[in-house]
Amino acid sequence: QVFLPIFRKLFAILMYRKLFIVLAALLTLAACSSEKEPVVNYKLYLNWPERHLPDFSTLGEPDVTGVKNNFDLVDIDETLNHYALLLETTLKVKKEEDYTFKASTDDGSRFYVDGELLYDNDGAHGPITKVVTKRLSKGKHDLKLEYFDCDKGQSINFLYCTPTIGWREINDKLLEAEDKATDDASFVIPQ
Repeated sequence: QVFLPIFRKLFAILMYRKLFIVLAALLTLAACSSEKEPVVNYKLYLNWPERHLPDFSTLGEPDVTGVKNNFDLVDIDETLNHYALLLETTLKVKKEEDYTFKASTDDGSRFYVDGELLYDNDGAHGPITKVVTKRLSKGKHDLKLEYFDCDKGQSINFLYCTPTIGWREINDKLLEAEDKATDDASFVIPQ
């Protein structure tokens, strides 16, 4: 009987502490994610043994799936080699105009808009930049980037622009058509 009040007090303190920790975690998560919400779905296939892109429709279940903020390799373990990666998102176009897409990848990649192949940069190689332009109508458009890494060196740098907006990353503002401007100085000059 003597220990019951002490036990209740300790239990109350522990419950308040747990509540505080959960609340702090939620506030931190909200603060960190307010600028960029993930909008790019990805599928990662490990142990891709070839020196070319796979046919993703034949690979079966991916080893890892998730969401990202951009067409990039952030959140992908940089020590990984020999993998294939499929990145997909939707672009909301406010008015019809020409969209220029620029991607520099090490190793191979392919880029599609609404299922149409816009460039094929397949094969094992160092960074190579591809630039393509397509007129997009007002509305939503599906973007897909297929990528693989065979060994050593891996990168994806992906930007787009229109005649009325500067170079932009694929990021959370796509669906709101208010993209973050990005400096494209880190790109390899097209060959």
